[in-house]
Amino acid sequence: MAPRWLDVNSLGVTALKNLITRAGLSIDGLVEKDELRARAASALALDRCFPGNVRSGCTRPCCIKPVRCDSADEDEEDEETEQVPASKRPRPAVDTTSSDAFLLPDPSESPEEVLRAKKAAYLAKKKSQRPRKTNSLTNIKQAAFGKREMNAMIHGLSLSSNYDPATDDKRLAHEPWVATEKYDGVRAVWWPIGPDPPGFKHRSGNYAGPPHPALAALLPMDMVLDGELWAGRRQGFQVVMSLEGSKTQDGGRFYDAAWRSLTFVVFDAPKAGGTYLERIEKARARLASVVGDRVRVVVPVPCANAAKKEELLERVTDAGGEGLVLRRAAAQWHCGSKPRDVLKVKEWFDAEAMVIGFGRAPTNHNLPILWCRPLMDTLPPNASSARFELTWSRERPPLPVGTIVTFEYRNIQADGTCFGRRWARTHERDCDCEVCANL
Repeated sequence: MAPRWLDVNSLGVTALKNLITRAGLSIDGLVEKDELRARAASALALDRCFPGNVRSGCTRPCCIKPVRCDSADEDEEDEETEQVPASKRPRPAVDTTSSDAFLLPDPSESPEEVLRAKKAAYLAKKKSQRPRKTNSLTNIKQAAFGKREMNAMIHGLSLSSNYDPATDDKRLAHEPWVATEKYDGVRAVWWPIGPDPPGFKHRSGNYAGPPHPALAALLPMDMVLDGELWAGRRQGFQVVMSLEGSKTQDGGRFYDAAWRSLTFVVFDAPKAGGTYLERIEKARARLASVVGDRVRVVVPVPCANAAKKEELLERVTDAGGEGLVLRRAAAQWHCGSKPRDVLKVKEWFDAEAMVIGFGRAPTNHNLPILWCRPLMDTLPPNASSARFELTWSRERPPLPVGTIVTFEYRNIQADGTCFGRRWARTHERDCDCEVCANL
C-alpha cells in the first residue's frame, strides 16, 4: 500500500524515474511526464517492498519513513517517540534461529560511559590535528595502485571489490559462490607468528595494540585468522575503535567491560591453504573448542544467482546489517583485490538535506566540506537531526546556503547518524520535486 504522503502528481521527472526503477520496472520508451506518472502509479500498486512504497510489517529503513498525519493525536504520539535518545532505543530483533545460521547474534551492549568519553577525546584531538604529509615516493605508489591496494600488497591482505551487476550476475550463475554478511566493524587479522607479539593487525598494517588477555587466550597460536572486530549491527567501526582503545581511558576503568562488547568474527584463514570453503572449515575445526560467543566463524551460504543474492541482502538489511560479501567457493587465497574473487554488495539509501555552511576538513588533506542539516521528513524516525558534513570537490564552487542536496548513506547508526554519507546531486532552484515543493 502506498504511503499517504506520496503523490505521483507532485513528483519531478527524476523522482518518478527513481521510483519506477527501484520497483523493478523499466522506463524504456517513456518520454512524456504523464507516461512516467502512469508507470509510477503502477509501481505503487505492486505489493513490493522498495523505497517509497511501504509494505505492511516491513522494518527496512526505506519503509519506515515518517507518515504525514492529519490527526493531532498521532502527531503527539510521534513527538513522544522522538524524545527517546537514539542510543537508548532497543536494537532490532534478529532472527538467529534459521537453519543455515547465516545471521550471527549481536554482542552485548557497549557501555555508554566509555563511548561518550572516547567521543569527546576524539573531537578534541580532531580539532588540533594537521593534515598528514606524504613523500613523493608514497604519492607515486598510491597513484599507481591506490592507497588501499598498496597497503594490502605491502601487508599481505585480501581485499574485496564492488559488485558489478553487468558482469557479476553471469559469474554467479556459472560458478559456485557463497555469501556471508558484511560486518560493519574494524578489519582485524589475528597474527600470532613472526617477531612481534601475537595481536590484531589492521588493514593499514598497524597493530591494534595488545588484545584483551581473555580474548587472546581463545585464539590459536599456530593459525592466522582474518576477520572483523564487531560491536553489533548499526554500531559502526567508530564504536569498535572506541572500545578496543579503552585501556588508557579513565585509567582502564572500562577496559574489561568494553572488550566484552566485542566479538571477533572469523571469515578466512589466509595461511591454511586450499579453496575458500576448505580454509574456512579448517578455521572452524581449529576453533571448535572455543566456548562462548567472543569468537565466531561465519557460515557461508550458497549464492547461485542474482535473485538469491537479493534475498540474502534483504535478510541482512532487515536485521540492520550493512550488506553482503560474496566469495568464489573454489578461490585460492590471494593478496589484494585481483582477481575479483571477493565481492561486496551494499544497499544505499538516499535522503535530502539543506546546506548551512561551507568549510574545510581539518584532517582529510583540507578537502572542502559542506555543512548540512538533514530534512527529517526524508529520513527514518530513528535518524538524528544533528548537522553533518559532506565531502565536496575542489573543482566545484561552494553551494550557497539554503541549497537542497540529495545525499546517500548506508545505514542509520545506533546514535542516529547516517553512516557512509556521500553527495548524490544538487536540487536546482526551480526543482519541482516533493521535498522542494513542501519547503
